[in-house]
Amino acid sequence: MITPKKITIDDKNIFNEYYNMCGYKNSEANFTNMFIWKDGYDMEYAVVDGFLVLMAKTTKGEPFYYFPAGSGNLKSVIEKLDDHYKSLGTVYSIRPLTEDTKHTLETEMPGFFRFERHRDYDDYVYEIKNLIELPGKEYHAKKNHFNSFVKNYQYSYNRITPDTQEMCKEKIIEWIKARGSDNVAEIKSIEEMFGHYNSLDVIGAYLEVDGDIAAITVGENHQGTALIHIEKANTQYKGAYAAINKLFLQNEFSELKYVNREEDMGIDGLRKAKLSYHPAFMIEKYIAFPVGE
Repeated sequence: MITPKKITIDDKNIFNEYYNMCGYKNSEANFTNMFIWKDGYDMEYAVVDGFLVLMAKTTKGEPFYYFPAGSGNLKSVIEKLDDHYKSLGTVYSIRPLTEDTKHTLETEMPGFFRFERHRDYDDYVYEIKNLIELPGKEYHAKKNHFNSFVKNYQYSYNRITPDTQEMCKEKIIEWIKARGSDNVAEIKSIEEMFGHYNSLDVIGAYLEVDGDIAAITVGENHQGTALIHIEKANTQYKGAYAAINKLFLQNEFSELKYVNREEDMGIDGLRKAKLSYHPAFMIEKYIAFPVGE
């Protein structure tokens, strides 16, 4: 019998142990992401026969679980999860799968699942050197945006500290609400991030112009790749996004090769912006459904 439980900040070491064992590089396989979005996606977890399994629901209330992390008899674990959901009378899926985890699932459970490609979940991965140097014609517009910001504003780059955490949290929530949508789940994720900032493995920074915050970002080193959790800016400051993107990587992650800037969620404007930075590659994602459901 599988008995899931809620995620707490005290579970960080458990999650890190299992995910470090597997080395999954996709943005979802990261404790910070799971912890700050746990309420928005009704997340719970269980350890089943040596595997950590995260169970959740989509924004439409559809049950799913993440690909198990651990070692041992994976097939047995997946069969137990199938029995668990069937006992609840629930149709479920496994999401998001990468090419590697999809292949593993096909090998371990041939014919048991059907797979659907899900472009909206794909992670965008870039070479950090390119986003710092902005070389050549491909990055000409981005370099102009950055240079415009530097030329027009007297700014300072600042690490987020215990003294500035609350200020940054309130500013981000203000920007979210100013978009005209009171996104409860997103605001809750920001509150969780900054409410437990010192207990998470994150680092953040903000740009200040004449005493006003122009941009804020938070990320971490995830399996040797920089992972950006939050990037927000006041668009009244032209070039603020280009500036925080470049300066954060330059100051905090220049020793790493790649940065994962997560998915675009199918939002046209966000997709256009992420593509404009010319990803080195994408981490493609899939959904698995039990055959016959």
